[in-house]
Amino acid sequence: MTYQICLEGRRKPCYARGVAQSDRNIGQNLQELRGDMSQAALAAAMKERGWKWSQPTVAAIEKGERSLKLAEAVDLLDVLGLEDLESLILRPLHEVGSIMLTRMVKAKAELKAATDAFWSAQLGLVDIADAMNVEGEDFPGSAEFWMEAITLDPVEVVREVAPFVPMRPEMIEQLADWRNQHVWAYALATGPYGKASPRAGDDGAPADTAE
Repeated sequence: MTYQICLEGRRKPCYARGVAQSDRNIGQNLQELRGDMSQAALAAAMKERGWKWSQPTVAAIEKGERSLKLAEAVDLLDVLGLEDLESLILRPLHEVGSIMLTRMVKAKAELKAATDAFWSAQLGLVDIADAMNVEGEDFPGSAEFWMEAITLDPVEVVREVAPFVPMRPEMIEQLADWRNQHVWAYALATGPYGKASPRAGDDGAPADTAE
């Protein structure tokens, strides 16, 4: 049985139970499953089984840059002490959810740090601009450009990288009809993500801003 929710236009593949993931996801699984075993140690164990593996080979697989052959996977299971390929290929939804939640928390912290750096740089720019005014020095570039930088709101910068998935009104209405099944997708569509996402214009192309 598979469980899958894809937002219209999503660029990345959805995660699903019972569906093989991409090479990148297999690589992430391998990285987690080898635990404390180093890439070099794993490569050496595979080399003992006749495979021309090296530490860069393991690194490439874990990055999703190199596909894992079926015959290699069989020996890899033995090295890792796993019983079946599903442990390596498939990823339970609760595990994916935990990873995504961790990624979300990390992204939030990075966004906060970036915002703090933005304010710090902006305040520093003000100090320099006032000192240049006192000394009568010319601004590198135009004064208008400096004023634009000093009055720039970081929220506007965030809006510049708003979601690329067009949350069309008809899609939100459809999600509303299925709210019991897609309660989380509906919350996303009606929250900041949906409001920041470009909407379709009269010609069907995404508009610059959401209404």
